[in-house]
Amino acid sequence: MKRFIVLLVVLVIILMSLSCISYACTSFAVYSENSIYGMNFDYPDTEIRLIIYKEEDVKALSMEFKQGDDYLPFAGMNNKGLFVATQLLYPKKPAETKLDEDEIYIGSLGALIGKYEKVEQIEKHIENKKLVNMPITIHKLFADKFGDSIIVEVGDNGNEIVKVNDDFAVMSNFSNYTFKDETYKNVSGVGADRYKIAYEYIKENFNDFNIETGWEVLKKTSQTSGSFNTQCSMIFDPQNQDIYIVVKRDFEKIWKVSLEKETIEPIKGFENSTEIKMSSNGILLSDLTSTSSNSESISAKTYSEVKSNDSAKTFYWILGIGFALIISIIIIGILKNKKSHLK
Repeated sequence: MKRFIVLLVVLVIILMSLSCISYACTSFAVYSENSIYGMNFDYPDTEIRLIIYKEEDVKALSMEFKQGDDYLPFAGMNNKGLFVATQLLYPKKPAETKLDEDEIYIGSLGALIGKYEKVEQIEKHIENKKLVNMPITIHKLFADKFGDSIIVEVGDNGNEIVKVNDDFAVMSNFSNYTFKDETYKNVSGVGADRYKIAYEYIKENFNDFNIETGWEVLKKTSQTSGSFNTQCSMIFDPQNQDIYIVVKRDFEKIWKVSLEKETIEPIKGFENSTEIKMSSNGILLSDLTSTSSNSESISAKTYSEVKSNDSAKTFYWILGIGFALIISIIIIGILKNKKSHLK
């Protein structure tokens, strides 16, 4: 019986550690003197690609992480100033495997920065459509340079859209819609601590908010422990069509992407400052230490859509199998205990 109890305790500890994996990411949109967006992308170590897609007069920078053989977008901004951030949402909700005529996957909305300029166009696009979940549960923050931002989530009885009434918006990993009528101090759930830190700092520094204070928000909410560390941090400047990037929390080294010139260059913390022309295949963050310039122009492509995250599915399989194993062990232990008493 003692061996049974010890084994049960070990399994419970393992499952608790799995269920406490730090799924993160924090994003914001601030409308002070100028519009500024920001995001921390928190994920296990993986390759990240920057690529510019074109559709008629719209150019959109897509930031994508490698998942298996694919690159999946998690953030982006176009030359019109429309921004999107995609983050995991908890608790997880059931996925739809088959779409009705009026249904669309929430993941497909990221592609809209390849054609639209304003948040109101996003709202118009989905007003007669029902958003449904993919195998992973996500929500999206959209923001434009005209002062409008929304957080979009899948609801049980329809689309759940939070129109941000303040002069700034913050999103982490709990449902913003659930707390839409609450003050920021009352939110709870995954990422609530990061949400409160970001919200308070932006509120205190709102009147003078700029790119530097944006970096401070990202520093304060970056993840340095657990499986999901901050892989990159980004500040988006829609007025100048620029995106500033920090890799792996090294805020002393900053890169700048120019949507207008379709280039990337180091602007802080590097001995050499070489402007690199982005090719049609994009550029990997791991290659940014190279000073070679690529003169290829960016070819026209359509902005990618979010696909299934295999690692999330694996996690839930492990969790389910683990709980089933615990139940089996408990039943076996009870039966053995009964037999010993009968003897």
